[in-house]
Amino acid sequence: MVRLFMIPLEGRTDVVHICVTISNALRRQKKVIPSNVPWASAYRRRFTQIWRKRRRKVAENRAYSMIGIARKAGMTASGGYAVEEAIHAGKAKLLIIAEDASDNTVKKFTDMAAFYHVRVIRFSNKTDLGRAVGTGSRSCIVIKDEGLAEAVKKQIERSVL
Repeated sequence: MVRLFMIPLEGRTDVVHICVTISNALRRQKKVIPSNVPWASAYRRRFTQIWRKRRRKVAENRAYSMIGIARKAGMTASGGYAVEEAIHAGKAKLLIIAEDASDNTVKKFTDMAAFYHVRVIRFSNKTDLGRAVGTGSRSCIVIKDEGLAEAVKKQIERSVL
């Protein structure tokens, strides 16, 4: 299998290096690029930055997918009143609050979650959270299933790191 990655180097717009990866044997080698090449460290640094960014995006998309699966299973509550009801009833396992939610909303729901011993995560923005559950913008979502809550939390933590 051959994969081509075209990565422009920082400071050198005229040169585009092509990294060709052939099978797993070549991937196992420690030195794909000789260390005596002057641009090798810049190449590795740029490649690492791009790889981390892609990995974060994949984890973020998986988190949205897991939230969508939880919604289809009927294990979510979204919107202020529904979230309050789920937390008061003791059904909430994970509370996801949008990063662009108002200070009043954040304080209200974090205090409520602390009182009822519900885990809280700040993630994404209102529009993307609403899109994940198939509605308009939502500032908070509750996941009611323990297993799904753990899976979503794991993916969100991967997207942040």
